[in-house]
Amino acid sequence: MTPISPTGITYSLTWLSIEQTRLVPANEEAVETAEVETSTDESNQDTVMESADSTISENKMKGVVRNLLDGHFKGVSDVRLRINFRDDIATLEMERMVQVAQEGVSDLIQTVTGEVDAFLQSESLDDQILSTISEASDTFTSSVSQAVDSFQSDQPVKTDELISEIQTEFDDLVVSVTASFNSSSEANTEETDIPADNIIINPDRTANFPPSLADILSVENDVSLSYEQFIMDLTAAFELKLNELMMRLSEVKVLPDLSEPEGNGQSFQKFLTIYNGLLESDAIDLRT
Repeated sequence: MTPISPTGITYSLTWLSIEQTRLVPANEEAVETAEVETSTDESNQDTVMESADSTISENKMKGVVRNLLDGHFKGVSDVRLRINFRDDIATLEMERMVQVAQEGVSDLIQTVTGEVDAFLQSESLDDQILSTISEASDTFTSSVSQAVDSFQSDQPVKTDELISEIQTEFDDLVVSVTASFNSSSEANTEETDIPADNIIINPDRTANFPPSLADILSVENDVSLSYEQFIMDLTAAFELKLNELMMRLSEVKVLPDLSEPEGNGQSFQKFLTIYNGLLESDAIDLRT
């Protein structure tokens, strides 16, 4: 018979005999495991939430920078956000400068090597000169390409160093080309000494001489004049492309012009002073 409590609720005698012994459900381990899993799930949820918050924050930051680039902010907000996102803006500008440098240097190399190849194909030059000039042209291409790679790896990028290295490599090219012509000219001059026993007298007593020194010098003068014109044309083409590269690098900017102050002009001026100081600091970094 099952006893009935005064409240009318039935209960088991077996349960009463246990007295104060704590009841442990048969599936307690499963409950504990579930609690651990629940805790882990909550931790994972926190991680997911933090990641989501970070993504949202990053997207929001990119949105602000994008709006800055598009000129949506005005007055104090404009100058303050330029200060706050200075590093992001600087990164974008450096990426753009690297792109401009790669494009400009590629154009410059094609122009210089094109001038060299055209000269080599148009002139009757000996093999030694052809080999020397071709090798000098290849060295110029390789060295200037390496200069661009170094420019890309520098943080911040240093435009003055890049321009200086390109100029130095071109000067070396001209020196190598000039040296090859000088050495060839000296060799030809030595070969023009005509020993007396090389003169052959025919029966009709008309002397047959090797090519006269005047004829040889005339050919050399033609080549020399052609070489001088080549160097002038090459230098002019190089300087044009180098100046174009310098101009494009100096004009790189990703932000529109700063907007005019609105409302509180004193606040705008305060942040503008800070902003201009940062710009000057960046300019010094680029020059050093």
